[in-house]
Amino acid sequence: MEASFAKAKRIRALRTSTALKTKLASLEAAANNTGGSLLETILLIREENECKAEGRRAEEEKRHRGEVAAQEARYLADKAEAQERRREEKLER
Repeated sequence: MEASFAKAKRIRALRTSTALKTKLASLEAAANNTGGSLLETILLIREENECKAEGRRAEEEKRHRGEVAAQEARYLADKAEAQERRREEKLER
């Protein structure tokens, strides 16, 4: 009876250790997969942020060009108005 008990105990220990090794291997694989997907996620977020930043830069540049054009138009309008005033003043003299 003792021999069969020891044999059964050894078999249970072998099954338990095999199950633990299998579980460890699956956990390691999951950790590796998570690490890879984590890296992919980080790269995707970085790329997305770069695209957003590029869009913001383009929008800022467009807005700046619009401001410069408006400023130039005001300058030209003021210049034309000043020339018209000077012309009228010359006519009045």
